[in-house]
Order: sequence, then C-alpha cells, then structure tokens
Amino acid sequence: MNGPGEPWTGHVRGSRGYRGVLIGLAAAGMATFAQLYSLQGVLPALAADLDISASSAALTVSAATLGLAAAVIPWAAAADRFGRLPVMRVAILAAVVLGLGAGAPDPAAPVLRDPATTRRAWTRRRQLSLRPAPGPGAWRRTYR
Repeated sequence: MNGPGEPWTGHVRGSRGYRGVLIGLAAAGMATFAQLYSLQGVLPALAADLDISASSAALTVSAATLGLAAAVIPWAAAADRFGRLPVMRVAILAAVVLGLGAGAPDPAAPVLRDPATTRRAWTRRRQLSLRPAPGPGAWRRTYR
C-alpha cells in the first residue's frame, strides 16, 4: 500500500481491485468484438438486399476489422502522450455519442421514404419466399 504522500502505483497483482480491472477489461474487449462481428448474422440478408455476392457482403466485416486495427495506433500514441485515463474517457464518450447518432436515421432520407425502394424490397422478399417484415401495415401485406 502507498502512504498518504506517495503517488499511487496501481493495483497489486491478485488483489480485489486488480481482479476488478481484469474483469472490466475482459468485458470491454468482449463488447467491442461482439459489436464488430454482430453484422455476420445479417450478411445473407445484406447480400440479397444489395444484390451482391456473399464474399462482397463479407467485406463489411473485413472493413470494420481494418478500421479497428488502424485506429489502435493513434489511440495508443494519444494514451502515451496524454495519459490512459483521459484518452479512455474521450474514447468512451466518442463511442457513446457516435453510437447514439448512428441509431437515429434521418426520416427525410430518400432511401426510407422512396416508394420505389420499398416496392423493390417487398418484391425481393417475395422472390426469396420470405415472410412479410413486421411493422406498421404488416397485416395488409399478402402474397399474390
């Protein structure tokens, strides 16, 4: 333990605080990679929706992995220069703000409001023999 006037040197290996830090880091790593690879479950639908091959759709996961790998270097340099705690605070804040911003699409976007796009998506679902997508008006949709 450090005295009142001594600088803090960190958690002692095997202590309760050290285990807490390890659990927190493991949880953060799992959350990061779960988010990174969560797109894999929708790759077939992405390929069908955009009318591209499965290998082209899989490039979205590769691009995200490449982005993560490229971002590690500047974040590590920033942590060395400004300290780990301030950089982690900025990174967490940026992740929350960007995550919330990505979850709120613009309702005026042409893709969301274009009837032709909706018609194409519905026709494609029928061609693939998929069930109607849930949502407003789903009860009116029928196969013809």
